[in-house]
Amino acid sequence: MGINLNDSKDIVYYKLGEPTYVSTLDDISKPNSINSYTAWVVSKEEVSKTSKGAKSFDRWNYEYYKNKYRVDFNFDPSTQKVTSISCFVLSDYYPLPDNISGCKLKESDDFFDEAYMKKYLGKPDLEKIDGLYKLIAYKKYNVQVIFNQGRGFYITVRNDFDNNP
Repeated sequence: MGINLNDSKDIVYYKLGEPTYVSTLDDISKPNSINSYTAWVVSKEEVSKTSKGAKSFDRWNYEYYKNKYRVDFNFDPSTQKVTSISCFVLSDYYPLPDNISGCKLKESDDFFDEAYMKKYLGKPDLEKIDGLYKLIAYKKYNVQVIFNQGRGFYITVRNDFDNNP
């Protein structure tokens, strides 16, 4: 997709166009889930009421139904630069499109097995269980993966671990 951490909103907008939808945080000061916040999708009507449209929001989501994947971008509110890029990894059900290089850290589907990942990358910097989900994070690799029953399904590359562990 050609988007990198620290790219500006303008670059993302130029390269990818209007997001499929944007979301906003419920209340980041009160963590209540494995993602540390609850995001709410903002209606197209509400987005159109803002002076900058989608650029008024710091969470953009692009869905590509034909290829069955979604890519999410979070932006720093003060710098307006990309702090994380995430996508669902459903390789058990269908292969990832070739153009999602940011979502694959290794060609093998084995990588998204929890035990294999730990063997390959070592001891994680963070492990957190929240109900059916487990988050594993490696700060030195700028990556975190959310697992369900030992299989990774959502991967994030991020540079904001210090601000949002």
